[in-house]
Amino acid sequence: MKVDGSGTDKALVEFTNPQDKGTRYLKIGKELWIYFPSEQDMVKISGHMLKEGMMGSDVSYEDALETDALHKKYSAAVAGRRPWRAISAMS
Repeated sequence: MKVDGSGTDKALVEFTNPQDKGTRYLKIGKELWIYFPSEQDMVKISGHMLKEGMMGSDVSYEDALETDALHKKYSAAVAGRRPWRAISAMS
């Protein structure tokens, strides 16, 4: 997984595992979009879809948008830094 962000309001996540490779999440404020590479389609997640589990997990999209709450529950460390390549599908 590759992650890039700015503060608690902006984040871009790209999955690198074989099953989900290329799937990207873009979070800006309280809005969330998902890019599906196999369909070359972007979907905005809203309404009842926010209650669904992300990528088959127990973590909901709504949970992912609550950055401040997650920050208080968990601690994280940066394992390394590499330059992020441009993603034309998200521009």
